Amino acid sequence: MVRGSRRVSSSAAFAPLATLAAIAISLIACGFTTGSTQATQAVEEFTATSGLDPTETATSIADPATATATPLPSPTPAPADPTVTPPRSPTSSSFTVTASAGNLTIRRGPGLAYDSVGFLLNGVSAAASGKSSDGGWLYVENPDKPGGFGWVSARSRFLSSSGDPTGLPVMAANPPQPSFLRNCTFHPMKIIPGEMVLKEQFDAPNNRRQLSPGTYEAFDMNQEGIPKVLTVDLREGQAKDIVTDGLGNTYACP
Repeated sequence: MVRGSRRVSSSAAFAPLATLAAIAISLIACGFTTGSTQATQAVEEFTATSGLDPTETATSIADPATATATPLPSPTPAPADPTVTPPRSPTSSSFTVTASAGNLTIRRGPGLAYDSVGFLLNGVSAAASGKSSDGGWLYVENPDKPGGFGWVSARSRFLSSSGDPTGLPVMAANPPQPSFLRNCTFHPMKIIPGEMVLKEQFDAPNNRRQLSPGTYEAFDMNQEGIPKVLTVDLREGQAKDIVTDGLGNTYACP
């Protein structure tokens, strides 16, 4: 006996599956459409509030590798402050000295302890370009040595001047080298100029004196008429001795 059976075709079996697939695709499409619509609305709202052009692309931003730097404007100087006084340059003074009624000795430095380096003869003038710190000496051109300079005493009775010395700069000089004269005889010696007396050699240290550079004469005070026994030209750093008395005797200092 053959039992009855129902045969289902393959197309009929797959129909429900096709229907389900179509429904799924429709749902997905609706979801994408809804999301796209929401994204478009968000962009439109951002554009409206930011003022940006939605068509502008990222290529409008300069590439650092190819961008050209725009120079900054030059700073404008601040206006001058009318309450500030600008500094002034040092003023120079034209000051001239002239030897009057005698000659002026020009020395190596500002003082009698310096060597003589020339003379400003009576009636001769020279321009001063400096002064000592106490104003007692003036730095002037040396006529005896073209291009050379030296110092004259501003307090000399043989000096006259013209101009204003206040603008002269203060100048300095190296210290002088001391010079000495010593009496090695047994007779006291009178020294001119200076009107001083050098004692005998056994009365040391009174037989030795520090003197300014210059020319000196020694006279034997033990002899009648006080004869001259020596003329000496004393320079800076020198020490000279008187070794002969008025009788012609010669001595040596111990």
